[in-house]
Amino acid sequence: MKHTDRETLERYVSGDLSALRKIMIARHLKNCQACSRLQAEIKTGNELVDSLRKARNTYMDFEKDDKAAAVFSSLETCLGASRMKKQESN
Repeated sequence: MKHTDRETLERYVSGDLSALRKIMIARHLKNCQACSRLQAEIKTGNELVDSLRKARNTYMDFEKDDKAAAVFSSLETCLGASRMKKQESN
């Protein structure tokens, strides 16, 4: 069975796939532990970034806190800055 690529799983987690493609991926995930694990990792990473963003927005002024800004910037780079920018635009 062919594994689903990371980009497709990221789009699946974020809801950016057609209804038919979502069904196909969901069926695959039921039968593939490797892809299910990767999907769970992506979802957990996204949730972590979202939580950090909320904390940043609620408790910090990043313009005045260079260390915090550097940490968040590193996390954005590691987890995909394009995903982060897309969510901020929504």
